[in-house]
Amino acid sequence: MQTSTKSYLPEELCKAPDYHLAENYPKDLPEVETGSTKSKYLDSLAPISAVQVFEDIPGIKKSTFSLDTETSFEVWTILPNRVLLPEDLEFLKQDKLRVESIAKQLVEIGDSWLNSKIFDKKIKVQNWEDILRVLDKYEYSYELIDIVESPYKISRTNLQNEISDKAKYWSVSPPSWNISLKKTRSFNGCYIVDDYNSSYNFLIEVGIGIPFLKNIQTGEVITRENLE
Repeated sequence: MQTSTKSYLPEELCKAPDYHLAENYPKDLPEVETGSTKSKYLDSLAPISAVQVFEDIPGIKKSTFSLDTETSFEVWTILPNRVLLPEDLEFLKQDKLRVESIAKQLVEIGDSWLNSKIFDKKIKVQNWEDILRVLDKYEYSYELIDIVESPYKISRTNLQNEISDKAKYWSVSPPSWNISLKKTRSFNGCYIVDDYNSSYNFLIEVGIGIPFLKNIQTGEVITRENLE
């Protein structure tokens, strides 16, 4: 008997609530100074926060991701180089349980790994309880869950083979979801994601396929399991 994906991710979880500031999202904002020091980045973010507050421009937008050919789900995504208005943060907290339920399902569906700067290497996780056990160890509690989708990635690369020659391969990475467990801190009467002050930055990488390399000359295929 076939099991529908819709029954695995209940329909009531797939629809995100409406947000009253969403219509202001496309408004233009000043440029932020990226790739700079922390202090310069925050200095360039200050005028952006002022404009956001004055014009009620949110720091989030609604994103829709496909689970399969018939099912998609909606989440409110935190935008880079913007602050979170107090209304944004309160709205995200109200939607937290729904997004957490989606994240739990994604972790169980895919090939899931917990990653952080404090780890020597990624940790394989099977379910949300595995993740909570690690977070408890580091006394980390998250305020928000941010889900983004990474599309297919295809590139050419060189790989050393058994006879010390470099062979050319196609590198193919299937789509995946990145689930970030976020904390915030106050900034100019608003909030920013606390990526600068924390070395933890826990991220769950959920793969929905196996990355592989294909030798351009011979057609040989190497999966990640072969490389590990």
